[in-house]
Amino acid sequence: MAKPSYTLITATGTYAFYPDWMQSPFNLSYGVEFASGATGTYTVSYTLDDVNQQIDYYGSTAWTPIWLADPTNGSAQTASAGGFYTFPIRGLRVIFSALSGGRARFAVLQGMSAR
Repeated sequence: MAKPSYTLITATGTYAFYPDWMQSPFNLSYGVEFASGATGTYTVSYTLDDVNQQIDYYGSTAWTPIWLADPTNGSAQTASAGGFYTFPIRGLRVIFSALSGGRARFAVLQGMSAR
């Protein structure tokens, strides 16, 4: 059984998780959770691009992955929430633009069916 990955968030910034995108079937769930008394604003996004790639498909070294807004929590969320993916993604991130009164955590669980 897979164990969740937890990222403790104590300040604004970007926090990323890079799943095993080749796992089949691909199942990933996440939660952004505020501790009691904490408030904040965050956005979740994902990428299908290889974030370690050094050169784009046209030979340019100015490579930047394209991050897409999460369909559930992709813009200025202020409450604990979660979502899931059943299609492969290469990266998942949460961007905290505000956080006060405590801390939050970014929990990600990726697993597959028992065999």
